Amino acid sequence: METLEKAIASQIRQLRETRKLHQQALAEAVHVKRTSISNIENGRQALSLDLFCKIAYALDCKPWELLELALAGAKPKVDISSDVKDTKIRRLIEGAIN
Repeated sequence: METLEKAIASQIRQLRETRKLHQQALAEAVHVKRTSISNIENGRQALSLDLFCKIAYALDCKPWELLELALAGAKPKVDISSDVKDTKIRRLIEGAIN
């Protein structure tokens, strides 16, 4: 099963490439180094909620749209239990995808 973090990382890369943005351009838009974008896309760096939102907006979508795209595109289904420890937030996400 794919983790939520990997599904989001994959979707960020896909959206960035679809919009023909280089990692450097995205990094500058969200005020991080290019290596941070690379590390996020490759699952080597955790993504804070703040940076997740900044990246979503820089990719011209809402944070919840980015999450929905990541969940919809995840194959096989995403296992959020290992990524989302907060029970209330996990239930909200599970409710949105079920």
